[in-house]
Amino acid sequence: MATYTEIKPDVPEGVTFHSGGTADVFKRSTLSGKFHVAQMPISKEQWDAWKVSGRLIQDALPHLSKEEREFLMTGSTPTEWDAMFKEDE
Repeated sequence: MATYTEIKPDVPEGVTFHSGGTADVFKRSTLSGKFHVAQMPISKEQWDAWKVSGRLIQDALPHLSKEEREFLMTGSTPTEWDAMFKEDE
């Protein structure tokens, strides 16, 4: 599972690939506007299958959780999602 770390907004959105099949993904949340980075098990080939070739994210990155895929698409972390959409008790 990815760990999401809030970062300063001076880092542009993007992805940095590392050897060993991991990547740091920098995204701005569509829910809060905050910037986060998450390290995920994504190769450049998998990223390109989704972003360049247009495969559905669940087909290109089936090993990621739905929360991790949501972060890739919207920059929203699980904590933000839960806070925004929690049911009133």
